[in-house]
Amino acid sequence: MLGQGGIVSSISVPRARAWVATAVLLLGTILAPEAAAAGEGGGVIAWGDNSSGQTTVPEAARSGVVSVAAGGNHVLALKTDGSVIAWGNNKEGQATVPPEARSGVVAIAAGSWHSLALKADGSVVYWGHPFAVPAEAKSGVTAISAGVYKNLVAKADGSVVLWGDSTPVPPAAMTGVRAVACHYHMLVAKTDGSVVAWTRNDEYGETTVPAAASSGVVAVSAGPWRSVALKSDGSVLVWGDVLQPPPAEVSSGVVAIDSSFSNDVALKSDGSVVMWTNGYGGDTTVPAEAKSGVTAISAGLAFTVAVRNGPVR
Repeated sequence: MLGQGGIVSSISVPRARAWVATAVLLLGTILAPEAAAAGEGGGVIAWGDNSSGQTTVPEAARSGVVSVAAGGNHVLALKTDGSVIAWGNNKEGQATVPPEARSGVVAIAAGSWHSLALKADGSVVYWGHPFAVPAEAKSGVTAISAGVYKNLVAKADGSVVLWGDSTPVPPAAMTGVRAVACHYHMLVAKTDGSVVAWTRNDEYGETTVPAAASSGVVAVSAGPWRSVALKSDGSVLVWGDVLQPPPAEVSSGVVAIDSSFSNDVALKSDGSVVMWTNGYGGDTTVPAEAKSGVTAISAGLAFTVAVRNGPVR
């Protein structure tokens, strides 16, 4: 997900301005393999905070959806025909989908106040809080992520492009990158299974990559001052600002991950969703409809969205 700055929260610390970044692997958002293969799409379900209408799913998102991306308080959904629909907070136009994102889209990412779409031709479409997409991100892009007023994308040559943040990209993150994520900090998963992380100010060890994440990592997600990685064996690693460890259920069988301000979320190979709090009071109750048949997930500031098989009514 992605849900960042300027968001009202009852928590009286700077982190209340945070949200989450959706991890994007290659040419798809957080998506179970069987969903990508089927190509049929399903319906969106959503739960949690609805202060901006972000969990009120529109009719157009109740069928034919292949992936979702949750921002601070808005949602993007990618449909089987390559079009994007959006709803929720639209203060900066982040939920007003431009014509360029109404066809040919293969991946989506939602930031705090902005949205990104990756097209089949490798170009990036941007809308919401004003950013200029740099020339390097206008072609050859293979993976996208949106964070707190920043964006990180991977290119076909294994390099990355970062904009909205002037922190220098480390040399190790300029080759062999397969997946990207950003929040306040940036993460990449490389083709050799290692993770590279960086930020301007490492406050809680979120960019101190543990030895366990030096190999076998296939996807990453960045929460506020926290990093989450999915390994090829289906286990989940979390480091940084970790007030509560992940539950035993995510030690195996996980196919997708996401991190938000209040919760982390994982999708298991049996189609069930697992949620756990990161210590800031998030509701980890998984609704009955998200306990089976789920094919894609994303976590927003204080809400969660998912795609489940078949139309949802």
